[in-house]
Amino acid sequence: MSYRAKHLFLAALAVFVLLQVKPAFAASRQPRERAARKACLTGDPAKGVSILADLFLDTKDPTYIFNQGRCFEQNRKYEDAIARFEEYLVTANAVLSREDREAAEKHIATCREALARERGSSSATTLPQSSTPPPPPARAPELAPTPEPSRSIVVQL
Repeated sequence: MSYRAKHLFLAALAVFVLLQVKPAFAASRQPRERAARKACLTGDPAKGVSILADLFLDTKDPTYIFNQGRCFEQNRKYEDAIARFEEYLVTANAVLSREDREAAEKHIATCREALARERGSSSATTLPQSSTPPPPPARAPELAPTPEPSRSIVVQL
């Protein structure tokens, strides 16, 4: 086999291997993506975000950071959601389409509004509720009766 034929064969083999590995890797992501989605939808954002972090580390796909934001948002963890959406904008800045940037910014605005509502209504609901009634208002101190001027009748004789 000639030198050139060997190189063509090795290049074709490399392409073939890469084409086989990518679908296999994608197939291995699907169960983890499903597990992350399920955790987020069932109220376990810590688990869902952890799975999404592993997926991001494996792929470097910033969509997983965006999905971390969505997981927190779905579970009313608005501060964490805002942080993840902002991280998504920074990480994916070079590859973001205008629509993707606007979507992330819209989620940030929605989370900020929800956080403001939550904080605004929480001040009225965080007052401690006592099971015992409050003491009655203090009475004004009772003053001793003022003595009436004596009405002595002087009789002159």
